[in-house]
Amino acid sequence: MELIQSAATELQDASHIRWSVAELAGFINDGQRYALSKMPAATSDERVLALAAGVAQTVPADCFGLLDLVRNDGTSKRAIRQVSRDDLDGSAPGWASGSQRNAVIHFIQDPRTPKRFDVYPPVAANVPVLAIVARTPESVAEDGTGEIAMREEYTEALRHYLLFRAWSKDAEYGGNNAMASAHWGAFTEALGIVPARSSTGADPTQ
Repeated sequence: MELIQSAATELQDASHIRWSVAELAGFINDGQRYALSKMPAATSDERVLALAAGVAQTVPADCFGLLDLVRNDGTSKRAIRQVSRDDLDGSAPGWASGSQRNAVIHFIQDPRTPKRFDVYPPVAANVPVLAIVARTPESVAEDGTGEIAMREEYTEALRHYLLFRAWSKDAEYGGNNAMASAHWGAFTEALGIVPARSSTGADPTQ
């Protein structure tokens, strides 16, 4: 994988003597999971979802959660708006038991349950909608093969995470702690998140 080789070259360890391919692949997996937990949009992807009949819906198994429902994608191309459950309960009491339709007007999502969402009105089976979802990254294999789930513009952020973990391995030596801290700062800045602080070189994501 190009990202692993690029990092190994920067670490002056192109032969993977100090940091094995398997170890660097593990750092990539950890970095993607951490980025997803803090910024799900880093793995965002457009999907056409075929909805289940009724109100309650779930994202596909390979997804971390729903980010947005954009519009209907069948005969109707009507835009879909997110609303709060309280607002919908107030304006349309009993909305969940209404007749099934062939287009969605609103959706409701609770951030505590990112994989599931409700639609209004209740829909017939297989009504298509255009959605933006966050993909769950598949693990990069120990031999360095696999796919990076994070969008291309975040590749540099992931490289900084990989280097942060690598330098943290020997943080007690020389300037390694400073190198690790610099790459951690670059990683969190690229994602626009508030970084956890570590003065010891210990991994704040673990």
